Amino acid sequence: MGWQNAGMDAVRLHLRTDRTHLFPGARLTVEEVEEAADGGSQGLVGNGSRGPGGNWGRRVLRPASVHLAFIDGVEVEAELLQIDDPSAGRARAEEEAPEVGGVTARAAGADAEFVLEVPEFRTGAGAAIPAKAWSISRVENVADEFVLVLGRRVQGA
Repeated sequence: MGWQNAGMDAVRLHLRTDRTHLFPGARLTVEEVEEAADGGSQGLVGNGSRGPGGNWGRRVLRPASVHLAFIDGVEVEAELLQIDDPSAGRARAEEEAPEVGGVTARAAGADAEFVLEVPEFRTGAGAAIPAKAWSISRVENVADEFVLVLGRRVQGA
């Protein structure tokens, strides 16, 4: 399965998690979306474009470079990539993305599926975590914050 990173240079996501490592169901809160095309960063708190009728899902869920901050102070650079075979991703998303207070990654990101590719890193306690790629099962708008919810690990990291 191939992945696309078109437009990644134009978008940078800042994500945080209240965990020291990632796993299926882990929640990544979007702190900021930087868009080079408009010359600045866009803080998402209080943005009027939120909600299922707005364009928030499309702004967050697209190919991007990612700065990921863990609760133990570790920070890594990752990539949010688009799967270029949506039919393969659609079957996976239907399996793992029930509607639970959010929208599926497919609905939020139009006709695409997405993968978060995270390099090898060490936790604050020194545990080695190998490089992994994670499907994005859904995007939620919770308490005025955007949250990416991880699905299963996928091959390719």
